[in-house]
Amino acid sequence: MSTQQALWLPGIGQDFVIGPRDIDTPGPGELLIRIVSAALNPIDWKAQEEAFFFIDTSVPVVFGQEGAGTVEAVGEGVTGFRNGDRV
Repeated sequence: MSTQQALWLPGIGQDFVIGPRDIDTPGPGELLIRIVSAALNPIDWKAQEEAFFFIDTSVPVVFGQEGAGTVEAVGEGVTGFRNGDRV
């Protein structure tokens, strides 16, 4: 399995770290996106300091809700996207 670099939160109240993460094959209804630009928004860095009830607080966790890139793989049942699409 291939890996990528990701921004990990090892635990609530801890510093973010950059480290490897496996690249999963997209499942039904999912896309695999090659990210070319990503950002942390306030909910990400606020959740770093304390858990919120609407965020999965199991750690370690890869944070990030915003990104842009190109479709690398399309999961079963996905329509309206194909490899190479910019998203």
